[in-house]
Amino acid sequence: MTDSTYVITVRGIADPWVRAALDDTEVTAAAGTTVLRRPGTDQAALHGLLRRIHDLGLDVLDVHREPAEPASGTRFRSAAGQDTGARHGRSIRGSEAT
Repeated sequence: MTDSTYVITVRGIADPWVRAALDDTEVTAAAGTTVLRRPGTDQAALHGLLRRIHDLGLDVLDVHREPAEPASGTRFRSAAGQDTGARHGRSIRGSEAT
């Protein structure tokens, strides 16, 4: 089981050659950028992936880590006791709260 996923956004749409070079990484394109996702990667592997991205000449725009998906139906509460929603920490406000 993986604890998290590293998400790296690079400028431009990756061509087939870049996708082939990153075949161990999920590659998707959206809005003029390419998003690379690597679940369960430790920091040493992340640095290796970043080095490969650099060697391919890609311009990194963002790097962040997403926590693993919470179990279905899991809800989170803030320190103030407010329901902050399930999945992805989505805020629930006003009439949306149930």
